[in-house]
Amino acid sequence: MGPDAEGHLRTALGPRRHQSVSLHDHVHVGADRRLARSRTLQVIEALAPHVDRIPYLYDTNHLALEVGQGCRAVSGNLYQIGAGVFMTEIVLAKVLGLAETTTLEYWTTYRYPGDPLDPHEREYRRAVMGRLENFDIRVEFHPDALPASLWWASWDGVEGEVLQQELVALDSQHSVHRYLRFISKTVVGFYWTW
Repeated sequence: MGPDAEGHLRTALGPRRHQSVSLHDHVHVGADRRLARSRTLQVIEALAPHVDRIPYLYDTNHLALEVGQGCRAVSGNLYQIGAGVFMTEIVLAKVLGLAETTTLEYWTTYRYPGDPLDPHEREYRRAVMGRLENFDIRVEFHPDALPASLWWASWDGVEGEVLQQELVALDSQHSVHRYLRFISKTVVGFYWTW
């Protein structure tokens, strides 16, 4: 994210009130070759007293968010905080005190139009503005929709080009996986071709 975009985002969000201690993204690509759903497990730590919600940022309006463990609700308020950047809030099941932690579980269902030429429909990425420890990402493909080629990559910001890439192979469960002890100020993930 460029300095202007990051500054705009920080202004919209205000001071940080939590940090992620660990984050696990498990993504499913359906038989129709579309991103279908992701399940996220996230452990957060309060950086301030009285943390009762966290922001949920995304770069598309083609999704639905459901909450589970550690979450009470989605706030229902939707904001566009920048070009192609949207935000809502996940309301926590309990208010956290300073340094208190909790585990959150939520599901994102994607509703992309289904354009196989759109690169955004052939990737799953995670953008990190600060530092994130214990990051785990897994993408599983339906057996009837296996990619021709698949790469682990890092991008030059949210809108930038691929900086580094590594060709990877599916395992016996038609999935790829990557665990990183920490990442900082980066965009990483998988992308593929049909």
